[in-house]
Amino acid sequence: MEYFFIVLCIIIVGIIVICVRYYSNKKKLQIINNVRNEILDDGFSIDKEVSDPNGNFSLFVDNHKKYLFIYDANTAETSYIKFENLISFDLNENNQSVVQGRAGNAIIGGLLFGGVGAIVGASGKKEITGKCISLTLNICVNMIEKPNILLHIVTKEIDKNTEDYENALNLANELISVLKVVLNNQKKER
Repeated sequence: MEYFFIVLCIIIVGIIVICVRYYSNKKKLQIINNVRNEILDDGFSIDKEVSDPNGNFSLFVDNHKKYLFIYDANTAETSYIKFENLISFDLNENNQSVVQGRAGNAIIGGLLFGGVGAIVGASGKKEITGKCISLTLNICVNMIEKPNILLHIVTKEIDKNTEDYENALNLANELISVLKVVLNNQKKER
């Protein structure tokens, strides 16, 4: 009987944790939707949007006005960034830089996986082992009031051979691709 009570308590706690996470993510996604509507009302044209599926952040691109808009749901901070003010970006996995991009330079790094294998490798699937504790995109901008923007893609430990890790890499790849395009267009306009 005692074991039944312990198992029941564990199940109840598990259900509560799942419900809290679900409603927290749902609230974040609703806030991002509200932010999207606000920037559209302000005349921002969304040509591209890259959003964390858990609602932690969104990056919006207005290609006509040459602006990025970043919303971080965890801090409720917003950033309007002129394309020309993007200096560089750095993708860090477990506190080690794995991809870098700089204005006027080629992209550096083995594209993830230590090189994350050109983001899981164009030559086919590779077996990846280990754990990812953090995956963060650090965006450096030419704005003295906020020169550094951090987007936390992975915030809890996950195995590298899981779908969650692959999804995180796909999100990182999409963010990096957008920033590469912005940097490349800067170079062409100079």
